[in-house]
Amino acid sequence: MEELDTPGEFYVDREKGILYFWPPSPIENTDAIVSISNEPLISFDHAENVRFENFVIECGRSHGIDIADSENVTVAGCEIRNVGNRGINVQGGKDNRLISSDVYNTGDGGIHLEGGDRKTLVPGNHLVHNCHIHHIGRWSKCYQAGIVMAGVGQSAMNNLIHDGPHNAILFWGNDMTIEYNEIHNVCLESGDVGAVYTGRDYTFRGNKINYNYIHDIGGVGMGSMGIYMDDCVSGTEIRGNILRNSTRAVFLGGGRDFVVENNIFIDCKPAISIDGRGIDKNPVWVDMVTKFMKDRLNDMKHHQPPYSTRYPEIATVDKYYEKGDGVPPENITIRNNICSGGEWLKIEWNAKPECAKVADNTVSTDPGFVDLKKGNYILKDDSPALKTGFKQIPVDKIGLQKDEYRK
Repeated sequence: MEELDTPGEFYVDREKGILYFWPPSPIENTDAIVSISNEPLISFDHAENVRFENFVIECGRSHGIDIADSENVTVAGCEIRNVGNRGINVQGGKDNRLISSDVYNTGDGGIHLEGGDRKTLVPGNHLVHNCHIHHIGRWSKCYQAGIVMAGVGQSAMNNLIHDGPHNAILFWGNDMTIEYNEIHNVCLESGDVGAVYTGRDYTFRGNKINYNYIHDIGGVGMGSMGIYMDDCVSGTEIRGNILRNSTRAVFLGGGRDFVVENNIFIDCKPAISIDGRGIDKNPVWVDMVTKFMKDRLNDMKHHQPPYSTRYPEIATVDKYYEKGDGVPPENITIRNNICSGGEWLKIEWNAKPECAKVADNTVSTDPGFVDLKKGNYILKDDSPALKTGFKQIPVDKIGLQKDEYRK
């Protein structure tokens, strides 16, 4: 009780059932609302072909909208705010779409998508498009991201995500599409964290992180990464992104088979970091590779279809497992990127330079932006980067877009 000393704070005397609340502003002209609703405010359970538009949903202690085992449910033009758990929670089903909605002031994360079958690689095809997600994680500070995608075949496109304590986008699985999003001011209360993050599985393949603008992110202690491929996860395509003001903008933490191409790095330290933790002799890393990650390989039966036909490169780890010396980073392509300010490339902690093919990057010369200070990252016609193969990034397609709901 004695800690109740600042406007906006509250204290619950649970024995007497009394809530003490110090309002942040005078209450005469507004409402103070207390919810005792423990269930999602809106639930779709085994629903099909439903369109839910232009609602404001708020003041519940669970999820704002819960979509379970449903198909072709569209939530569009809605505002979901002031809820205890996630703004929108999608579990199972397929082809559900969350479009042009705002999610903010949540106790946990913003939007959670789970669907598809990882063993058969049948996609869930859930989509988050053109949503504004901010001020999340008010009581759960870690792994409650703006968008979480799990399973197979989810997409996050044209979203704006900012003001969160941990990740902006967190994904686990296969064939995820993360494109044309703007992300800033996340990772504000955590360290060793990625604005876009996944990790610890050689079978997470087919994932694309393309044409996103990730800038001005936080991070304490070890700092934060723009795109964090942690603990030997492998095979992600990272293309056409703009990353500004980030510690380790693209961090490849021991993994393999990456393509890092046609990205712009501005004032990042460094732009790209590669390590070889998968061959470290410390028991922590040995156990991770030889037990945890090997079990996950076996679970997906990577020697059989569909994995053997869709992702044949996974099998290149087998020879290292036979030797028993860990799995090194290999087959990494770093091509046609631009680095302006900050630092360029670090290859360290057991990784060797030959693990990456590095070519045609514009690092030591002025790339020729139209107006770097004003954030115009289009390249002038005489840019040296264009001459070596860099392709203009469609910056006008990044972030929120006007449509019938978001005018």
